[in-house]
Amino acid sequence: MRFAIIDIANMFARAQHVTMGDAYTKAGMALHIIFLGLRKLSREHNIDHMVFCTEGGSWRGKVYPAYKARRKFEKMQKSPREKEEDQVFYGIQKDFIEYLQTKTRCTVLHAQGIEGDDFVARWIQLHPNDEHFILSSDSDFVQLLAENVSIVDGVAERVITLDGVTNFKGQEMVFSIDSSSGKLKVPGTVKEVEDKHNRLERDKKRKDAAYEVKPFHWDKPSRADEWWRKALFVKIVRGDVGDNIFSSYPGVRYEGSSKKTGIREAWEDRNAGGYNW
Repeated sequence: MRFAIIDIANMFARAQHVTMGDAYTKAGMALHIIFLGLRKLSREHNIDHMVFCTEGGSWRGKVYPAYKARRKFEKMQKSPREKEEDQVFYGIQKDFIEYLQTKTRCTVLHAQGIEGDDFVARWIQLHPNDEHFILSSDSDFVQLLAENVSIVDGVAERVITLDGVTNFKGQEMVFSIDSSSGKLKVPGTVKEVEDKHNRLERDKKRKDAAYEVKPFHWDKPSRADEWWRKALFVKIVRGDVGDNIFSSYPGVRYEGSSKKTGIREAWEDRNAGGYNW
């Protein structure tokens, strides 16, 4: 079977922060983004069933009280208008989930103490022989990529697979792994990035006639590089400031030195399992 797995909380949260207008306008945009992504999946991949993953809090907070404490603090600092907007936004999201549960044949996953991310990962784990399309803009899902797992980002309108990133028009996009966080960086399509590079080079040439123009080059990560696993490796070592997760190796550099191994050297030595690893 082919499953579309939707991270509802993520889609609503992203729409809330990228859309102008009141809470109803933002919630409407969230629904629009979700349906746009589902339409694309349905048309191009003949989805058999849709699975909606909802938020039920997090068990991690009980194990590690500092988990996402920063977000809780930021929530407390919101103005009365922002808090009222959040309530409206949450109410619309709740109504949408109730509609899915009572008026459709979609699967809706919800449990106390379980995050939507957990449901996404667990569903894929329990259905290893099926094909999965994750509808979310959460870059952490890159670590779940596999032959049978793809990501559709309805907010940025791009598709992520083991072979790389394309936009909804099918154009290849430049991407890399951020060495400071392990997150996916996508500055634009190959043509857009190349055009920008060439403009900058021409500007330098105009200012200095002796300047040697450098041709555009992008060293595209390949499957052999296992770039999606590298993203997870970097994040594990670096930690996650947003979630208040500390680095497992404080002070480590991406590029090592003669005295200290860096993240890159350790990663490149993973298969040999040598000293750097």
